[in-house]
Amino acid sequence: MEYVCITLPTTWSHAILTRIDMAQAPTRKEWAWIAIGIVAVVVLVFILHRYYKNQELAVTTYAVPATSVPTLFPADIPLEENTTILENYAATTSDGRLQSTRSFESAQSLEANSVLYQEYFIRNGWTIEAFKNEDVYKAILVAKGDMNAQIVLTQDAEGGHRTVQITMMTTQPADGAAQN
Repeated sequence: MEYVCITLPTTWSHAILTRIDMAQAPTRKEWAWIAIGIVAVVVLVFILHRYYKNQELAVTTYAVPATSVPTLFPADIPLEENTTILENYAATTSDGRLQSTRSFESAQSLEANSVLYQEYFIRNGWTIEAFKNEDVYKAILVAKGDMNAQIVLTQDAEGGHRTVQITMMTTQPADGAAQN
């Protein structure tokens, strides 16, 4: 048997005597404990994976007729009339958060729509959290209380096809919703 004396830094006041036996292979009992340890780790990883996998939020989407405005939209939000509606839906997550989205083709320029929606939300007490201003893409993120809204304005490279997408969403679960 060999013994090695490990001297710890001087701030520690003692040394540790450690046995290192290089000549002896693990016994059957030691192999059994190693195998049990490996199995325990694999089982733990499997359990944790199933637990966290089940924590993913389920999203349920409901189509809203094009003639109706999605539920979270303010009654006075500016929406173009006589336009093609591309998307119109509401969604709920399993923890009770809500989202409403409407997307439509626009006859207005990106700049005109950008000004329109910024002014609307500011006038109604919302705070602009982020703004992205590109030639063919503009995005506005606004917040008020437990609500967020995202307005995405896009146009094709030629500037002929323009779309407006408005998404309203809650940041907290709805009252009475089941929470995980």
